[in-house]
Amino acid sequence: MVNRSMAHFNDNYPKHLGEKYKGVPYVLLDIPRIISDDGFVETFNRESRHVLRLAKTAGYPFTREEAEVKAQNEDWFKNEYIEEGCNWKGLYLTPTSDKTMKHVVLDGKKDFPKLFEQITTYLPLKKIHTIRCWENQWPIGLHRDLDEQYPGVPTSLRIILDDNNPEPTFWLAPKPEDKKGWGYERLNKGVPNDAVFVDAFRETETNSFVFNNHEFCHAAKKDPNHSKILMFILAEWDWVGYEKLMDKSIERYGRK
Repeated sequence: MVNRSMAHFNDNYPKHLGEKYKGVPYVLLDIPRIISDDGFVETFNRESRHVLRLAKTAGYPFTREEAEVKAQNEDWFKNEYIEEGCNWKGLYLTPTSDKTMKHVVLDGKKDFPKLFEQITTYLPLKKIHTIRCWENQWPIGLHRDLDEQYPGVPTSLRIILDDNNPEPTFWLAPKPEDKKGWGYERLNKGVPNDAVFVDAFRETETNSFVFNNHEFCHAAKKDPNHSKILMFILAEWDWVGYEKLMDKSIERYGRK
């Protein structure tokens, strides 16, 4: 069932999980590899579009006019209202109520039934809010997402559906204590020494992982000669199933 509400539907997380998984940046999930339907990559490459901004958010608190001025004064800053490719190209596989960015929306359940069946079978989710896929167009700086910020609990869910990079590109680093964790703060210049790269595609059976979006920020490298399609599922967790899966996953893959 798809939940189209933007409510904080995981605020009911059991508080003992925050202590149990404290300090864990990410966990590879001990589930079978999720395989996309035939033609998925071709459909993504054909239908996905560069994402442009329509309105400001807490993570990008600039109007169109303010972003234009900031981009003129700071050469590193990207005007997300007009610069195609400054973030990513992508599409939604579920309806979305988000009005802050332009989106392409497909009927994922109809077009990719195999993919959706695996998601609902392997993952302990009560309700799916949104599913979207994207490919970053150049290096993405450190940032936190607006959703899924729960102390100590790795709940942000990603699945790497396709990746022809020779090495991992998704990485995390601790959020600076004096920062909010938004990309506009320019939290990194290059990849720092304490970066933790997530390899959930090459050497593992799984291609799914969760990460801590509260104490850690995430980013991505970009090799212009290679590509990656990353799926982001925003959903309400079944907490009993979540804890069982986390413990099983940590036993197999370790606390990263």
